[in-house]
This record gives sequence, C-alpha cells and structure tokens, in this order.
Amino acid sequence: MDDSLYVTGSDIKNCIYCERVVYFSKVMRIQPVLWSQHADSVMEHKVEERNEERRVSTPLPNVRGKHFNYRITSERLMASAVIDCVLEDGYGRLVPVEYKGMRSKAGKAYSDHKYQIAFYAILLEDVCRKACVEGYIHYTDALVRVYITDGMKMYVRRLMSRIRRMVEDETLPPIRVSRRKCNGGCGYRYICYGY
Repeated sequence: MDDSLYVTGSDIKNCIYCERVVYFSKVMRIQPVLWSQHADSVMEHKVEERNEERRVSTPLPNVRGKHFNYRITSERLMASAVIDCVLEDGYGRLVPVEYKGMRSKAGKAYSDHKYQIAFYAILLEDVCRKACVEGYIHYTDALVRVYITDGMKMYVRRLMSRIRRMVEDETLPPIRVSRRKCNGGCGYRYICYGY
C-alpha cells in the first residue's frame, strides 16, 4: 500500500490552510523552504514537547492516564498520527491534546487546528473503540477546549477523501489562498508565486 495515501493530522491541518501544501508534500514530495517565522515555530514546538510532561496541567478533574507522543494508525481509515498527548478521563473517554508553539486566536482555536483535533478523535475512536468528544489545543497563551461534533467529523472524513483523491489523481489544486496568508510562513510560496 502506498503510504502517501495515508492521511495524517498535518495533512488535515495543511489542507484547510491551503490544499497545495498537501499536494507539494505528498504528491511532488518537495521539502518546504522554511522561512524564519515557520522555523521559529518548529523550534518552539520541539521545546514545548521536551517540557510537556512537566507542564501539562490537565483541565480534567480525574485523569486516569496520560500518553505522550501517542502513535496511532488505522489501516481501515488509511490514516495515522503522532498525537502530542492523549488523556483518558474518569469515564474512559480519550481526549487528544495538541501543543502549538504560537499564540491562540484571541483565546480561541484556529479552524485548521480544531479539525486536526477532530481527525485525532476519529482515529482514536476507530482504533481504541472509546468515545472522544473533546480535545484541547495548548497555545503559548491559552489552553483552548474544542468540542468535537459529528459535523466536524463528517467534514474531516470528506477532507480525507479529497486528499486521497488528490494524491491518486496527482491533481494540482488551484490557488485559493491570498498572497498575504502565504507570507505567514508557507514553505511552498516560492513555487506558487515565485518568491
């Protein structure tokens, strides 16, 4: 089985930000040119990961387990991920936690991050056979709770199909993102816009 057909949490996040990022990384297998802002974010994420066990103050009243860098693969869904942290609450439900080396959107989660959490919930439910109805995104300035709805899961499943179709057909998506958004650290902007 072609591993490029397996969808990851980063694929979901990137597809929402810009489908071309997924195309360039999965179909063309081009490495991004990291600009300073993105490189700084990657470095901050690594520092956050090193400190996570010490820093995780869980918002759940009775946590039965914490699993860091939780590797999970679903052959059935053709999806895999390394989830920063998975908590198990007192009811046996699983709660994914994603660490971001950036500030929140005024105390709220960015949409691409919310759907990345929803993707993790789908994987956890499929493989572990346990409910997953919420997750958390730990930004540098806030811990944001995300309620995972059936609508979010349906949207993520559609994205997964769209990503696989893009990879199988090797179809370059049109540019749907403003240049201003690309200046935020996209490692492929030089391909789309020549700078």
